[in-house]
Amino acid sequence: MLDKIDQSILTELSLNAKVTNLELSEKVNLSPTACLNRVRKLESAGIVSGYKAVIDLPALGYTINALVLMKIGNNTREAANNFTKAINQLPSVTECYMSSGKIDYVARVYAKDFQHFENIIRDELAILPDIVSLETLFLYSNLMTNPMVDFSN
Repeated sequence: MLDKIDQSILTELSLNAKVTNLELSEKVNLSPTACLNRVRKLESAGIVSGYKAVIDLPALGYTINALVLMKIGNNTREAANNFTKAINQLPSVTECYMSSGKIDYVARVYAKDFQHFENIIRDELAILPDIVSLETLFLYSNLMTNPMVDFSN
């Protein structure tokens, strides 16, 4: 179970993974050594599984942000494995989730423009194994001003 200090460390790391140990220790009111020990413990427990850069894709010209809802015709383990192998080969898909209900998979796709998006649909997604339907949700503005998880609950 995480205590309040561990929760504070997780919150601070989620806001800025590049924070120095000294800065982090000051923010969570620990000595640098104690803070580093706690971070290492969170890492070795798998609670902190890595650090990454968040890339601003629109700044790179990827102005289309969409979720593609996909239904497959054959819900077997083999079909799921084939789909998983195929979707992982597509560089245009940044995330893909198995879901429940009428939709089997939800993929996030970024494209430079609508022609590029159409090419991704036609040449990559529509030809995935067992795909029977695709539906697209185009995403506009992120309305979240603080998209953080509250680690105190």
